[in-house]
Amino acid sequence: MTDDLSRLLVSTKSWTDIVLACRGRQFPCHRVVLAARSNVFASMFLHQDTTEEVHNQVRYFASVCGGGGGRGVAAIVPLHLKVDIDDTDPEVLEEFVRFLYRDCLSAFASGDSEADLVSDSGSGGGSSNSSSSSNAVWMLTGLLSLADKYNVPRLKELAEQHLTQRLCMRQLAVILTYAKLHNAEILSAEAVKFMGARKEEVLDTAGWKEMLEVQPRMAEEILKELSKEDGENQGPDSTTARRLWSTLGFQRWLTALRAIF
Repeated sequence: MTDDLSRLLVSTKSWTDIVLACRGRQFPCHRVVLAARSNVFASMFLHQDTTEEVHNQVRYFASVCGGGGGRGVAAIVPLHLKVDIDDTDPEVLEEFVRFLYRDCLSAFASGDSEADLVSDSGSGGGSSNSSSSSNAVWMLTGLLSLADKYNVPRLKELAEQHLTQRLCMRQLAVILTYAKLHNAEILSAEAVKFMGARKEEVLDTAGWKEMLEVQPRMAEEILKELSKEDGENQGPDSTTARRLWSTLGFQRWLTALRAIF
């Protein structure tokens, strides 16, 4: 069946009745497929007054029907519904649509096209592998977000699995942020475990410093999880933990000043 749906997707777009639009690009789809794969889409099509911007488009055509006279009969038929999805990138949306039809990730999205994965330390593999891994993480985090938004459990599970394989110091903060925002519990647990063995290194990453500034409460939650893992249930008392918490405290103070001035 997935082969049949794949052919339907890459064919001449016959029988499509909806367009997913993202930043100037359009992806013709079939409502029945989207509704079958996502109960969020199904509900959207039943109740079109959703937060998504949905447009009805209509076209006119003349069809010849019956009789030797060949008289044309004017008819009005629905062409497409249009759903604007602007909280992602077109490339991510394209991969999302492809998954809904094929039930698998492309080599690029899964990272299988990479010769090697970046090592856990984040220092190996050279600039080429680093760039390739960054692209894969960008795609997978985008897919994780869409899978959570439109309730596609299998895609969310696959995205978590592949992101877990790409945990490294360079990408840790980004992956952990998406895991927390989209309730990816398995990925979050693995990321916190990865971070627990490298607390000192974490402080020097740009990603962690950005998280402190943009998501201070999330950073605090992560530090509490690390404290529990270390058995520090009464609060952080190790040198590393104190440094982490003091950094968080300073960042909160800085954020408060910015809010005031």
